[in-house]
Amino acid sequence: MNRHIFGDKLLLGLSHLLGKPFFRNSVDGPDFETIRTSIAIQGEFAATPGYVPIRAKTIDGVHEAGFKVLHWRGAHAPLILFNQGGGEQPFDRSVAKMFPEDSDTTCNVIAVQTSSQHSLKDLNRNFASLTTYTTMVALAVELTQWLLEHPLLSERAGAAVTGYSLGGFVTNRHHLIHDTADVYLPFVAGTRHAEIFFTSIRSGDPAQRNPDRVRDALNFDHAWMEVPHPNVFPSLGRYDQLNLLEIQRPSYGDMPVEIWEGGHLYGVRRPDMLRRRIETKLMEAIQQKEV
Repeated sequence: MNRHIFGDKLLLGLSHLLGKPFFRNSVDGPDFETIRTSIAIQGEFAATPGYVPIRAKTIDGVHEAGFKVLHWRGAHAPLILFNQGGGEQPFDRSVAKMFPEDSDTTCNVIAVQTSSQHSLKDLNRNFASLTTYTTMVALAVELTQWLLEHPLLSERAGAAVTGYSLGGFVTNRHHLIHDTADVYLPFVAGTRHAEIFFTSIRSGDPAQRNPDRVRDALNFDHAWMEVPHPNVFPSLGRYDQLNLLEIQRPSYGDMPVEIWEGGHLYGVRRPDMLRRRIETKLMEAIQQKEV
């Protein structure tokens, strides 16, 4: 067996052992847009390194999320917003390896934390409901936009929105809804978010009996095909066993996609590669604006 496939299958086996099925209690609830437009974020932005919690009023009750400023280089510096991956603990683990404390980056770097999965226990409890999961995704999209709209970030030279796996789906959702960043870099994700719960991640009986409800809430491939995406630069893993290439590659239509010769964790194991791709695409976009 290919070593990348073997590694992913071990990862999925561990997640099945430790995690409970998603959406095992309910797949009923409002659609994505109804949930998203109900969100009201409460919080403050601090232009200094450190963690900032936020609270959001939603249809699903109060959700708690946050963000962490890893590097602050001034109001005019380019901005990188990196969205948390599913189950990633700590939430800034991947991006902190790309941009460690002694990094020489010239960018402001902010890690965006989702709600409802601050621990494995938290994740297992909250994601029994499809509505809570959908709210988590929608809040990440809106928190990303809240940051991009903040006055202290309004004079930035340019902005990149990015993320890995779940963070990649959030990245694509933000582009489709807001498109207020200069570049988008979704890693090992596509536009058929729901399909992971029928191919690689366990879902409960309500989801298995009503797959269209999960797809209506989480997939956005049809809307994706209706608009151009010149500022989106996706990357997928050829041997990814979680976000399968044969499902996610077609979900992008005929747009260019970078294909890694690895599995789901290929990128996070190469933080320097991810950093180079993010910074290169962002700087290219900034140079084009200056011409």
